[in-house]
Amino acid sequence: MHSGADTKNSSAFSLRSALTSLQNSAIRQGTKLMKGLKVLVHHADPSQQRRWQEEKLLCVTTSIPPCLTRTAKNVNALGDP
Repeated sequence: MHSGADTKNSSAFSLRSALTSLQNSAIRQGTKLMKGLKVLVHHADPSQQRRWQEEKLLCVTTSIPPCLTRTAKNVNALGDP
């Protein structure tokens, strides 16, 4: 009877650790993406910069997990005068 409970706990733990590693991977990918986009935008002509800024915003809002988006909003709100 105990083995059923142990299996449930261990699968919940492995799911949690899988989610954590997925989240960390998403953060790393997002950071890499942002660095790459900054370089592109820096070297672009002004007419393309605006388009890339919009694409960057769209990309970030669609690929980053909601918890990170909320955190970013909170940080931005704190930075406002």
